[in-house]
Amino acid sequence: MLADHPEVWAGAGSKHAMFPTTFGELVRITGGLPAEVEKPEPHATRTSSRPHAPARE
Repeated sequence: MLADHPEVWAGAGSKHAMFPTTFGELVRITGGLPAEVEKPEPHATRTSSRPHAPARE
């Protein structure tokens, strides 16, 4: 989790505009809301629920 790191790096739109900060400070200066995020499970092949159109002759 990002909050577990003593230092995080934030950016402002350019690789030259990076700065070190803490998780708490990053939340404070952005007005953000901390949330836990999980990596989604890989999806099986998607199948359509719509019936297939009849083949044209």
